[in-house]
Amino acid sequence: MLKPEDIFSIKTADEFNACAISIFKHQVKNCQVYADYIHHLKIDTEKIEHITQIPFLPISFFKTHRVLSNQDSVEVTFSSSGTTGMVQSSHHVTDVKLYERSYLQAFDSFYGDVSKFCLLSNMTLIFLN
Repeated sequence: MLKPEDIFSIKTADEFNACAISIFKHQVKNCQVYADYIHHLKIDTEKIEHITQIPFLPISFFKTHRVLSNQDSVEVTFSSSGTTGMVQSSHHVTDVKLYERSYLQAFDSFYGDVSKFCLLSNMTLIFLN
């Protein structure tokens, strides 16, 4: 079984591919929404050998289904900005520390130390009187 440390110790493209295949199989086994989607597409999971063969779950599913691959309690839910009258997609996170480590390490790998950057966001602020 894949452990978080396995993900953070990837050094080569082959290791990344093997990890991605392992996560794919975990998702098919443990996320009912994804398992149903893969079944509907008639995909033989044993024939998936490369990350480029892994089907991505359409974003619309995150608007209509609760997409989770474990029974842990949700620590935080991120919602898309959406537009007026549209249903927002939801991304449920059951381990915020793992999530933060993942995006901080990825940022560091591609751009450098995040503390050396000024990150700006376009957000709508609502002030209530």
